[in-house]
Amino acid sequence: MADGRTFGGKRGGAGGLGFLAPHAGQTTNPSSNQEVLERMRNEIRKVKALTDKPFGVSFMLSYDLSLIPLMVDLLIDESVPVVLDNGWLDPAIYAKLKTADIKIICRLPNPNLTDALKAQKLGADILVLTGFDEGGTLPMKEVGGL
Repeated sequence: MADGRTFGGKRGGAGGLGFLAPHAGQTTNPSSNQEVLERMRNEIRKVKALTDKPFGVSFMLSYDLSLIPLMVDLLIDESVPVVLDNGWLDPAIYAKLKTADIKIICRLPNPNLTDALKAQKLGADILVLTGFDEGGTLPMKEVGGL
């Protein structure tokens, strides 16, 4: 939470890995992609001011897929320690993130063996496989994990 409450460390540090939501800092409709990126940069810097612990940010924003490479560059520039890939599985992006020593968590929107093996080959550090019975964002297919 980049509004002054505890975020993973300096004021209590209850544990866990905090993540900035894709819309962090987006309180009004942005006028440009540059504004989206600058708002995220500001939120990242707020988190860094609140903790010395690792945190994560998704590189996929719902505004415009052309933002993905720009967001990846921003995350590298800001030395974000962990990123979340929601199944984009782009070799060039993974290579850039790995070169920058950024940990990658891959959460496949439709978990399957082919994509899981691809994520592993690309260098995902953590692979999250969720079924339809989990909470939060549901996978694309109604396949349960139980």
